[in-house]
Amino acid sequence: MSFLRHGDEPDDDLLVVINFDPATYEEFRIGVPREGVWKEVFNSDAEEFGGSGVLNTVAAKSEKVAWNGCDNSIVVRIAPIGGQVFKRTGDLPKPKAAPKRATAKKPAASKAAAAKKAAPAAKKAAPATKKTSPAARKATPAAKKPATATKPAATAKKAAAAKPSAAKPAGTRKVAPKKGQAAK
Repeated sequence: MSFLRHGDEPDDDLLVVINFDPATYEEFRIGVPREGVWKEVFNSDAEEFGGSGVLNTVAAKSEKVAWNGCDNSIVVRIAPIGGQVFKRTGDLPKPKAAPKRATAKKPAASKAAAAKKAAPAAKKAAPATKKTSPAARKATPAAKKPATATKPAATAKKAAAAKPSAAKPAGTRKVAPKKGQAAK
């Protein structure tokens, strides 16, 4: 069983969790009204109160997972046959920006960029010709030909190489002489 005790200010809100079951729950998700860091401020299962010592020693950071009618939730350990009180202690830490790697520009990359800029100018200057400069060909990738257009020709060549008799009429076939015999 869990409930929220609202204080005069939103920072005074407390989350109270009571477990009447003798089982311990290691990862129990509970909805919280605000995002932030929630710290366990009281646990009746602490050894100083004669409990088994199932505590939340690390503060729980809320996640954007809707739970129990709340937009945010936390995952905590629930002590057996006991009560726990959690209080919001602050905002979530801001994610650190990934450090940018300083990379040296390669000379080839600058040549390719120059070729890309030169390609549109070359197209405007000579629209009637179909030939493109080598720099323009390197800058723009060639369109792939569909595999089906070249496949039948390749298949026919393979078939002709594998069965030479199929390509020629039966009466014009030459027979190779056997070893030790002269050609006729």
